[in-house]
Amino acid sequence: MATFIPAPAFSAIPSYESSPFVSGFELAVTGNTTLTVQPGMCRALTSSQVIAYPSFSASVPGVVTVDVSTVGPNGCYPLSLAQMGLGLFTQLPVYACFDSAGTTRNPANPAVSGPGFCIVVATGNNFLPAGYDAFRRIGWAYINDDTLHLIPMIQSGHGDLRTYILQDGVQVVSGSATAQTTVDLSSGDLPVPAGSVRKVLLDANISPNAAGGWISVEPGNATAGSVAPAQIFGSVASQPNSSMIEMIATPNASTGDAEVKYFVDNAGSVGVLTVIGFEDSLGNTLV
Repeated sequence: MATFIPAPAFSAIPSYESSPFVSGFELAVTGNTTLTVQPGMCRALTSSQVIAYPSFSASVPGVVTVDVSTVGPNGCYPLSLAQMGLGLFTQLPVYACFDSAGTTRNPANPAVSGPGFCIVVATGNNFLPAGYDAFRRIGWAYINDDTLHLIPMIQSGHGDLRTYILQDGVQVVSGSATAQTTVDLSSGDLPVPAGSVRKVLLDANISPNAAGGWISVEPGNATAGSVAPAQIFGSVASQPNSSMIEMIATPNASTGDAEVKYFVDNAGSVGVLTVIGFEDSLGNTLV
């Protein structure tokens, strides 16, 4: 399990009564178990309810600090990370949650009355804390299953599209396939969330058999001939050459894992792909 996708008992049917949006709510990993969420506003997934922070509650902090070592509002919910029994590095969805009835106080300052707002890192199917009924996903938290710490990622972007760059890239293939070969970017400890078509950022490296050798990369469901959409050339035999590329990863029909394909010009050439990031679309979906 490299991507946790909840299946809640409460309704997760998207509303189309109004335009869905996310503004603000930028994430930043600030410690082994903490991340911060900037002020923002979004439309709830299943209704036209607008979720905002800071809300009408007075005297709340300028940013929300989320601690994944805790269980409850502004932490993991409904389970602790230890209770999940993670066996792999795992992407967990992060939700902004709201009490549309206005009866749950803001956990950032419970002494002040006003609409309840919190952030949760979903660790189970029913991730809404008691009293909360509106929600929308605003990002991902990437967890190391050995330490239960956050894996550092840098997030950039506004609106519905956010780009994540890993502090440490993850090599996904080193090979010499001369025919289109599928590369899984989500299984095991790999970092690209499964379940949808998304843009990925890759370091594509070629150590050519001869000058002019190349590595080609294409979407997982594409079937290019001799030339793929992206091609990186090496100018000197056996000397590596690399470039960062953007590519569309497509979900595997059975597993949902994000996939691309690669191939090289010659069996004596060696191509290496390393995932360095991905684009996240905060669209009108549960994840």
